[in-house]
Amino acid sequence: MSELQYAGEFNLEECTLLTSAGLSADLKDSVYQIDIFEELNKNTISGSVFVFDTNSILTQGQVIGQDYLLLKISTPQLTESDDRKKIDYSKNALVIYNVKAKFDINNGAEGYQLDFMSAEGLYNHRTRLSRSFKGSNSEIVEDVLRNDEIIGTKKKIFIEPTSGSRKYVVPNIHPFQFIKNLARDSRSDTNGSPHYHFYETTKGFHFRTLQSLYNQESVMDFNDGQIGTLSEGSSKTRDVSEEFSRLIKFGISGNYDMLSSVRGGLLGSNCVKINTYNHTYAIDEYSYFNNFNEFDRINGRNRTLDNPIYTESIIDERGNTLGSFTDARTFLHPVHSDLNGFDALHDIDGSLAFQENSSPQNITRRKAKMFELETSLSATVRANGHTDMEVGQIVYLSRPGTDGVDAEYTGRYLVTKLRHTFLISAKKHEVSMALVKDSSAGRKSGHNVLPKSNGGATVKLKDY
Repeated sequence: MSELQYAGEFNLEECTLLTSAGLSADLKDSVYQIDIFEELNKNTISGSVFVFDTNSILTQGQVIGQDYLLLKISTPQLTESDDRKKIDYSKNALVIYNVKAKFDINNGAEGYQLDFMSAEGLYNHRTRLSRSFKGSNSEIVEDVLRNDEIIGTKKKIFIEPTSGSRKYVVPNIHPFQFIKNLARDSRSDTNGSPHYHFYETTKGFHFRTLQSLYNQESVMDFNDGQIGTLSEGSSKTRDVSEEFSRLIKFGISGNYDMLSSVRGGLLGSNCVKINTYNHTYAIDEYSYFNNFNEFDRINGRNRTLDNPIYTESIIDERGNTLGSFTDARTFLHPVHSDLNGFDALHDIDGSLAFQENSSPQNITRRKAKMFELETSLSATVRANGHTDMEVGQIVYLSRPGTDGVDAEYTGRYLVTKLRHTFLISAKKHEVSMALVKDSSAGRKSGHNVLPKSNGGATVKLKDY
């Protein structure tokens, strides 16, 4: 275990290129930048390696986009027992799928960019599913990921159990598309949440709800304040903890677009469920204010800290609020179930035992939440990096304001996008993150009725 000298320090333990010609090339002395990308809405990780080559590895090694990369990076002070906190692809190789940006640097030297992704992501694009599955959705997801005849991953998988038992006949689609379909049809066995996400980080695959993420402890406290200082004592070493906490860059990226919120179904929507088996229909309505506390938000179970971003003010003479217009966006979804809610398309020995499609109940909540994550209070930040950081974590952000603290932008945030950047020559690791929270510190409601206008008589045009 080595001592951490400064925030952002890292160890490049392995960076080996396995080429299509069978050559194994150690790139540790040739690579000058490594980027790794994670995103809550992406199924797999991706990244790039930038190489300065004086040995013609690209030509002699036959690097043509069907090669592999063994990569292992760690933050100093991590022991052997902390391997799970490292970025370790020394046993699960990454796939080089693209070779681009080749350019001459000087005589005998060239630079190029190698784009990589997880092997499971590439295999997903190569194969399709045409078979049936039965069981809970979470069990089916694990089967798709673990089954050697499908994805066959050996990586760690984080799965939140789903409720009910279902049966599916998969119609010749890619495995990850099937998992995304399952996410839309899933409800948590813990709290009934429909907000499932399927994504990959450097620590493994995740199939879980936003609520399971919201109820995590914060992994890092950031502040948009002053630069770090040298600690007291004769050594004059930097205060590494302070440097980790201080943001290098902060920017506000959220916006309040009322028209988009209405059209996107954030403020109100409904879904008409058509039952083609017993020829009935039902309407499920969603209202931003009525359903605001239906499931945990960014502050987890401490719901008293979560408040709507919009105010529940009366906006017209009819007494409506922004959440009153549940017809603003309408969905239509069919089911085929009996009066007890069992799927009538599939049976076990003549008895109906599988749960009906949950999408009609999920779609309004999911669409509103996904839109909310795109348009709520959000920020983009850059900070000193640590290899334990990943998408899906909770961080706490403190930001100064006119009265001491910016109450609006101070608080817990969900990391929805993350980019690791390793600058080899500078031995500097930075992370760029997109942060979002789906509640505010609280707003005052007031009289918000549209003022009356005058004039505007109707003019009938008939003599022309």
